[in-house]
Amino acid sequence: MNQEEELYFKVLSKQGREAWTIFKNPMYRGALEIAQNLYKDKAHFVYELLHNADNQGATHVSMRTRSRNKLNLM
Repeated sequence: MNQEEELYFKVLSKQGREAWTIFKNPMYRGALEIAQNLYKDKAHFVYELLHNADNQGATHVSMRTRSRNKLNLM
């Protein structure tokens, strides 16, 4: 990752962590349960990434797993 991509990833990660805190509010617990039930397949996010890449015209995707719980996209 170059510096610009690394900064972009850090900003997205921070925004994701902040957005996640909304589900601590009992009022939004139902929305979390719906989302969890929609995506029971643990690899669903990979399919979504591939679909998004295809929509953007990608012609090549490379993936590498680093550990059981992490996935690196190259």
